[in-house]
Order: sequence, then structure tokens, then C-alpha cells
Amino acid sequence: MRHSIFLKISDRVRSILSRRREFDSEHFFQEKGSYLVNGIGLSEALLLSEHYWDMKLRELILSGMRLSEAMKSLNVFSGREISLIRLAEETGNLAGAFESIHVSLREQRELSSRIRTVMIYPMMLLGTAYLFLVCTIYFIVPPLSEMLQELGAENDLLRMIHSLSAYVPIQGVLLSSVLLGFYLIRILKHRDKIFQLVLGTRTARYKEMMFIEELSLLSKGGLDLVESLQVLLEEGYPYEELLKEIQSGTGLAESFRKSRFSPGLVRYLIMAEETGNYTEAFASFVSLQKLYFRDYLKRKTALMEPLAIAAMGMLVFFVAYLVMIPMLDAYEGL
Repeated sequence: MRHSIFLKISDRVRSILSRRREFDSEHFFQEKGSYLVNGIGLSEALLLSEHYWDMKLRELILSGMRLSEAMKSLNVFSGREISLIRLAEETGNLAGAFESIHVSLREQRELSSRIRTVMIYPMMLLGTAYLFLVCTIYFIVPPLSEMLQELGAENDLLRMIHSLSAYVPIQGVLLSSVLLGFYLIRILKHRDKIFQLVLGTRTARYKEMMFIEELSLLSKGGLDLVESLQVLLEEGYPYEELLKEIQSGTGLAESFRKSRFSPGLVRYLIMAEETGNYTEAFASFVSLQKLYFRDYLKRKTALMEPLAIAAMGMLVFFVAYLVMIPMLDAYEGL
């Protein structure tokens, strides 16, 4: 009896902890897609998992709901993912839909990770340099300034820094540093802010690429262009003008041009109008843009790291100058 109660309590705690974990769409589609490819049904695949969302999804499916309807009711899947699964239910290619969604999510994560990596190493170097500067101001300069004062070789710069360290307590500096650290961590977690910081004027180009990739995936899944745009508008993409232009009968390339998309994309769509295969044009454009951003981020990393090292070197030189010059002056005075 006690053992049974203990098991129920442990299951309840595990369920609560699982619920609090953030849902990982990429892992979900990768894991369940591999089961489907190997002939294991989705209900059985969900049964193998103890994750809260997997168990909840299985309960909804067993209650008679279609997979796409069950996914929509959980509010953890995007509209794009639900639309692709709904189409896959009609065509019977559920494994293919899971695989295509997983590949798309993985590539988005990898590119996003590259963008964040550009800032992480320089921030670590500058953080180390900042810590070195604080230690110098509060633990090296005060005793050195007092020693030189006793020797009659007082230095104005050291005296000023010593006065500053006495006026501003180290507790205040540490508290400010911790708050600054939390703020920087929040920036690193905020995708739009870090992208704007790293990509600068290319942020709009990156957002355009992500939008076209979503459009391409939906088109490949079987939705027509208008339906794909309606799904993406529900996801928050601000392209109502594009949808209105296409619904009014304007040509594809002209609709994108009027909606202020890049000339490069418009040229791809002009060729697509001649071939009639706009889905392939979208995919080709996205592939080219991804190559561009990978190369750009590689060059950006190669530039940022030396700049951070140079900044740290200049700080170390300043501290060495701050300490050594007064010492040499005192030695000459003796």
C-alpha cells in the first residue's frame, strides 16, 4: 500500500517537473519522426515517452481527436507545423512531414546558434578584462598609492583612482556588475535583440529569408500560396499587403516587389513565373541566403575576436602602465 502511494506521488512530481520544462519542438519531431520511419505508430511512440506534453498528446489522440487537432489544442505547436501535419494526415505521409519539420527547425537553430556565438567569445574576454580592472582599482591601487605617498613619490592618477575606490564601495560595484551580467544574459536569450546587434542592417534580410523558408516549407507540404500566407499571417508575419496583392490578381514577382521585398528575391520569382515552379524558386533563394549568412557570420567572428583581444590587451597595458610608471618614478626619486 505504501509502495503504491509512493509511486503515485513520484509520478505526480515527475509530471509536474516535465510540465515545467519548455517544450522542444525540434526534439519532438526528430524523435517521433524516427519512430514513424521505422514502422512504430505515433500512439506507441508517445507511450514510450514520460514527457508531459507527449502524454497529454497521446491522451487527446486516444480520446478520438485527429493529430492536428490535438496538437492545436496543446498551444505548443506553431500554426505552420499544425498545417503541415494536417496535410500529411490527408496524404498519409506523416513520417515525411515530421522529417521535413525537424530538418527546418534544426537548420534554424544552427543558424541562430551561429549568430549568438559571434558575441559570446568577445563578451567573455571583455568580462574578464572588466574583472581584472575592478580588482586592480580596489586591491592593487590603494596599497600602492599609500606606499608611494609614504615614499614621497605620490602620483596624481593613482591618488585620483584611490579616492574613487574609497568613494564608491566595492559592494556597489559588484552589485552593479551582477545586474549588468543578468541584463547581458537576457539580451543573449532575446533572439531579436541579439540578431539586431550582430546583423545590424542585414537583420531585415535575415527576416525575409526566414519568412521565405516558412513559405517554401508550406508550399512543399501541399498548401497553395494564398493558404500558406494566411497561415504565416496567423503566426505574426507582417505581410498582409502581400496577401492582398496576390488575391487581387497581381503577378507573383510584382506582388513581392510592391510589398518591398529584396530585388534578389524578385528576380528569382520572375524566373519562377516563366517556369511555373515558384516552390523551387523559394527553396533556391533560401539556400543561397543561408550560404551568404554562414559566410558573413564566419567573417564577423574572425573580425570580432581580434577586436576583443585587442581591447583586453589595451586594458592590460593601461593597468601595467598605471602600476609601473609610478614605481619607476619612486625608484628614481630614491
